[in-house]
Amino acid sequence: MYVYDRKILTIVSDYGNTYVRILTIVTVKEDQWLQDSNIEFFYEWMEREKLPKAEIQSIFLLRPSIGFLIASIAQQGGVVDESLLPTDFLDAKYVFIPVTDNVDPTKAGGSHWSLLLVGVAEKTAWYLDSLPTSGPDKLTDARCYSKAIDQVFQCQFELVVAPAPKQVNGSDCGIHVCMETDILLGRLQATKDGAAIPFDPSLATQSMNASAYRESLQKLIHDMIQYRGRRIGKVEDITVSPERRSSSRTRPSIDQRLEAHGMPEKIPE
Repeated sequence: MYVYDRKILTIVSDYGNTYVRILTIVTVKEDQWLQDSNIEFFYEWMEREKLPKAEIQSIFLLRPSIGFLIASIAQQGGVVDESLLPTDFLDAKYVFIPVTDNVDPTKAGGSHWSLLLVGVAEKTAWYLDSLPTSGPDKLTDARCYSKAIDQVFQCQFELVVAPAPKQVNGSDCGIHVCMETDILLGRLQATKDGAAIPFDPSLATQSMNASAYRESLQKLIHDMIQYRGRRIGKVEDITVSPERRSSSRTRPSIDQRLEAHGMPEKIPE
């Protein structure tokens, strides 16, 4: 079970439907395990800055908390009601779901993140796992999530292991989920734009640099707080420069503002 000092749970700022806590900042650093809050923030940012409005209803980035909820219900033999999911979820063509290795609501925490990408039209759920070995059955964690999705869409999805780069340590699984989501989302958008090459979920030959991506996330969060200002809470050890705050009602997107210092257009190699 994770036990944190109250201060580390202090809310520093808000972005969309998420809060940025000191914990969010600390755990994105090197050798730290990403928490739900890190991936929640990353998915919120990707959805708002990388997904055009026309694509929001066809590509869903399901938040870890919602994924955990429906997987837990399915694991215990319950019925997953679509009311638990975002509006228009049944209109989705593709769904990204961060997968945790713990779907038991009576137990705290989890030790690993992986990714499930559901293709509704293809009736396929691709599972990407960055661990070199994940036990005798790599699909154990994904099955609980897939079972929930089967119920929601009322069809049987084929569960397939998609090749993915492996992490080089014991703490980069969450960062790999973020990188995989970033790359595959870009491929889906390229395919929708009329690319001759069909969508390929395999990342077998994809080069990834988890350390560089962590640095990009750190810059994104830091610069966002500096630009937007501290919206909620009071944190003495995080300084927000008053002159960086703007009183203008019309602001460029964070993606535009942080183009030089935020998330890279491509995964760092």
